[in-house]
Formats: sequence, C-alpha cells, structure tokens
Amino acid sequence: MSLSFVSKRFALAGLAVALFAATACPASASVFTGIGTGQNSHNPIASSVTFEFDSGVVKVTLQNTSPFDYKTTPNSARMAPTDVLTGLFFDYNGGFGPSLSFTSATTPTMTYGNNPTNLKLSATPGGWDFKQSSSSLSGLTQHYGLGTAGFGIFGGGTSSGGSGHPSNFGIVNSLYVNGENNSGIGLTTPYAKDSITFTFAVSGVFDTSKISNVRFQYGTNLNEGSTPGTFLHAPEPASLTLFGFGALGIAGVARRRRHAA
Repeated sequence: MSLSFVSKRFALAGLAVALFAATACPASASVFTGIGTGQNSHNPIASSVTFEFDSGVVKVTLQNTSPFDYKTTPNSARMAPTDVLTGLFFDYNGGFGPSLSFTSATTPTMTYGNNPTNLKLSATPGGWDFKQSSSSLSGLTQHYGLGTAGFGIFGGGTSSGGSGHPSNFGIVNSLYVNGENNSGIGLTTPYAKDSITFTFAVSGVFDTSKISNVRFQYGTNLNEGSTPGTFLHAPEPASLTLFGFGALGIAGVARRRRHAA
C-alpha cells in the first residue's frame, strides 16, 4: 500500500468526520452578556444568555455569571433579591417573529430541596413562565419574555403561582452557598444554581442572529434592576475547524500527487 494512498484515505476520513460534526452542531447560535450593580445590595451582577437553534428546537441557556462571593458579613455583601436573575426579555428581528412553544426548563443544581425535572410553571408551582406577543409585553419594549417572578406579565401574579418568596427558582451564581443569603429571602428558598436551559419548539427557521433588545431582569419587580444584553459573538462551530483539517489533508494529498507526476 503506497504512502500516497494512505494519506489520501486519512484526508478523506478527516473530511468525513468534519461533515458529520457539521450535522451535529447548531444551525445558528448567538451569545449576549450583561453587567451591572445590584439595585439594593450594590453587589456586582453579571449574566449571559446563549440562543441556539437546530432542527426545530430553540435552546436558551441563561446563566448568572456574577463573580461575587456572597458572605454573611459585612451585611452589605450579603445577597439580596435584586442579585437574583429572575427574567429574560428579547426581540426577534426588531420585534415579534416566529411563535415559540415552551417545552422545558432544566438546571444542574438547586440550592434547596429536590431538583424538579422541569422548572416550567405548568410543571412546577412557582417555576418559569413564557410569554410572547405581537405587541410589546406590559411595561417593556420587548416581545418575548421568560420570568419566574410575575412582573405583571407572567402567570400567577407576583410569585408566578408559587408559595414562598417571589424569586423562587431564580438563578444565583455558582459561588452561592445556602446560608450566606439575605435573611429577607430565607434559607428555604429554592434557587437554580449557575444556569437554566430552556427549550422551545418552533416551526421553520429561527435565525439567532436576529435576536436583539436583550434585557436581563433581576429581583421581583421590573423596577428592581436590569441590565441590557450586549451581543458578544456567534460561536464558531467546532466542525469548521475539523473541516479545515480535512480540507488541508486533501490539499496536501493533491499537492504530493502533482509533485510525483
């Protein structure tokens, strides 16, 4: 078996892997981030959201990325409700676009109690609700919204139909430790730790590059603090790198064959 034959087969295999990976990567993806200061606590707040679309499914990963390590002392450094990420609002192509059907909300870890299999309001009292409208949502300029506090928009009023604190199932950062929170929230308030991933069904194409007017909401009222989302980037699929290696391999084979001729 000649060396050129082996090289050609290796290059073709690399291209095949790249093409396979391309089918496994999201058709489109966009990332937004937001930073600010907690309205009541004056602690630093930060968040990010990734929108992905592939094969009729929109996946939205909402993360509390605050670097702040909450402590019981001094009191000003303790967590307040306005440090809890409780909502996300956005537009599509400057307004309203494809209709989305909310299917699930999942988190890796809860700070208290059992981890529900679905934090969607209809499955978990006090969980997350979703609203969309061809006109702006009440009190906002956005047309799509997710929230665990009612904000006068979502089901169940202020607490979204749940019992306990209105920030139930809001997102705290990965450094949060139960017992280091503000006494006004309570040790038994269930929070999602670090992130929640929401999924939606959609007909047709959902172009994540058309997402705009992103707003990260904190606290239990719309006036309790929010940060605008800044477009960060569209993640480059790993398949592009693999494809590049495959293409380089084929080019190398072709070049060696020309030299041999």
